[in-house]
Amino acid sequence: MTSTTHVHSGSDTTETEIIPWSEKVWRKSKEEPLVPLGVLATTGALTMAILSFRKRQSWNMQYWMRARVAAQAFTVGAMCVYYYNTKPGEVEKTRHLDEVSAKREQRENKDRQEFLTRLKGAEDQWKADYVERVERKAEEGPTTPETIVSEVTDTSATSGASWWKPSWLWSRSGKQSPAAKDNK
Repeated sequence: MTSTTHVHSGSDTTETEIIPWSEKVWRKSKEEPLVPLGVLATTGALTMAILSFRKRQSWNMQYWMRARVAAQAFTVGAMCVYYYNTKPGEVEKTRHLDEVSAKREQRENKDRQEFLTRLKGAEDQWKADYVERVERKAEEGPTTPETIVSEVTDTSATSGASWWKPSWLWSRSGKQSPAAKDNK
């Protein structure tokens, strides 16, 4: 389930910025830690009351229902305390934080899109170069071991794999192993 909050930016009311619901809940939980604690206590007490009811333990159910009322009162009290202790400037600060996080997310999305565009361009360029090499190879005629070595050396140098030179596989500066000489 994805939920978002729309925030109007300062002077321009036509532009809305989207703040993810989870980010807003996390920020509010850090600002007001007693409220989520009270909600968890209320939920836990209600769960225990329901379990006691199913087990037909009325005395235990009554205990947990009273605990639920106490936890719920604690939660409402915590919300009231945080509400009355909030200074008028802090509300604007909170809105500013929401706007900043929305702008940051938009900037990250824009950067991600630019990166994907550059990556697509690089892939297209690589494919074009590859097609050109294949066409050039087709024009040159049949391949020999020397052309394979030069092609592999050329592609490894251009593909950024400079740490690996596969030419050592095919040519050992004119030296052959005794097994290779016997096979000829």
